[in-house]
Amino acid sequence: IGTDAGLSRVEGRSSALSAMTTGSSGSVLDKLVGTITEYQVDLWIGTSDGLYLLSDGSTALKPVSVDPQAPLADNYISDIIVDSRGWLWVSTSQGVDILESWNGEIAAFRSVNKALGLPPGNLGGAIEEDRQGRIWIQSLLVDPNDWSYTRINRSDGWDVGNTWIGSNARLKDGTILFGGTRGLMMVRPA
Repeated sequence: IGTDAGLSRVEGRSSALSAMTTGSSGSVLDKLVGTITEYQVDLWIGTSDGLYLLSDGSTALKPVSVDPQAPLADNYISDIIVDSRGWLWVSTSQGVDILESWNGEIAAFRSVNKALGLPPGNLGGAIEEDRQGRIWIQSLLVDPNDWSYTRINRSDGWDVGNTWIGSNARLKDGTILFGGTRGLMMVRPA
């Protein structure tokens, strides 16, 4: 269970919560947990202080080391998704990145902002993929096939205010939901 005070797990039948710890030090992860997603066989956890990994069978979280030559835009992670291509997308407070490589020890990222010709900066806290493989971000609709994008704003009917971390989903029928300070936005991509 991800909260603003870290990550906990439910202990078997007792339903007791226990705080997740990091590495061999046994320190409790006390960062805001914004998102958790499965990638390959591991859980990737986005926090207010970077990415953590929970490997299959492990009970301790491992901080993800990032290649300084291919870093994340920022360590404040608000959303992570894996798209239909198998790409891991990470939304941060200073931009969106895609995992370029992961060797089990070090992660290298590619800037989506740069691929789109945009300066560093927040593109929106929530990410969802539609059935056509396009990526919906709070302020953009991105086509990763050619890195084109369409800005989305109030004149398009897009006005949920600030998106809330963890308040987005794609339903079985393809409808995409984004929750925010002004309500719930339902998107039915054409």
